[in-house]
Amino acid sequence: MVSDFELENISDERVSRLALSYAVPVQNELTHYFLRHGSAVRALRIAADEEAATGVDPKRVGLWLQYFENYDPATVARGLDLAQEHDLQMLIPGDKDWPTGIPTFGDLTPYALWVKGARPELLTREITERATITGARAASGRGMYDADQLAVGLALRDVTVVATSAPGIARAALAGAVGGPGGAIAVMPHGLDDPNAHTPNGFFDSVAENGMLLSETPPGWSEAHDTMLGQRRLIASLSAVTTVVESGTRGEPVAAALIAKSLNRVIGAVEGPEDSAGSLGPHMLLDQHDATPITDSGSIVHALRTYARKHSLPDPASDRSNSSLRAARTALPEHLQRASLSTDVEQCPTRSS
Repeated sequence: MVSDFELENISDERVSRLALSYAVPVQNELTHYFLRHGSAVRALRIAADEEAATGVDPKRVGLWLQYFENYDPATVARGLDLAQEHDLQMLIPGDKDWPTGIPTFGDLTPYALWVKGARPELLTREITERATITGARAASGRGMYDADQLAVGLALRDVTVVATSAPGIARAALAGAVGGPGGAIAVMPHGLDDPNAHTPNGFFDSVAENGMLLSETPPGWSEAHDTMLGQRRLIASLSAVTTVVESGTRGEPVAAALIAKSLNRVIGAVEGPEDSAGSLGPHMLLDQHDATPITDSGSIVHALRTYARKHSLPDPASDRSNSSLRAARTALPEHLQRASLSTDVEQCPTRSS
């Protein structure tokens, strides 16, 4: 019943986090303060004026309460219906399927996550068994090829590829990974009830059939500025290594890499030609942020292994022999066999060349 979702009637932590997802932008500082010093249930009691907010400037609380002026319990009820209709699973911190690497406590913790797909085991792999690939939306042909080949090589080595749903580098990486044993996790900026909102060819249905879709945007909601920011945080958290293929010196890919660095994860960068605008971001990361040069999927696997040993985590899957990789690739969907049988990226020019 819709009345079950009235603020004053909610007493369950899961439902409270569901309500917060519809009411408050992601990464809201004061919301996370209430979660750290209580619970989602307590946050809603404050929103319903049933409990006082202690230790916080009343002006900040007043501004925060404005988020609830348009709160609609019917929207929350409809969201649950959409989740059931589209076979979505809602996760909150502490659930057994909560993705490894995403904090369960603190300012970087989502209120809740929604997931969908045929391979939920990918969510609980170690971060050393996953690698993020990110880059420009308006990518060059070379950049798209590099992203595809990196992803194919990783997936065939049983490393899960993580990327956003953005066109360009990220989507090329997902396309390269979905047929391999490592699979793919696509982090979406909008509700998973309509994963193909901007891709009418059903691309993300195929990702879900061979991997997982993940979003912190509740069902029925479209993408917004804050959810785009949330994507960066999630892709950086899910993997031990975040590799930028093409990017300017600002924007989503570099921002995601810097978040990864702040989490003490590894940044990788594909150098690219000196005269390419898409090389500016990777070169900056190499020069100023100690990024690891990435020339092929083996470079990423090596970085994952180094991180694993340093942090006493499981090594990613061992490299297969070339013959095994070739055999595995022939079993992939046709669109993944379009390049040569080599699973590594074409050697990129060095910055000195």
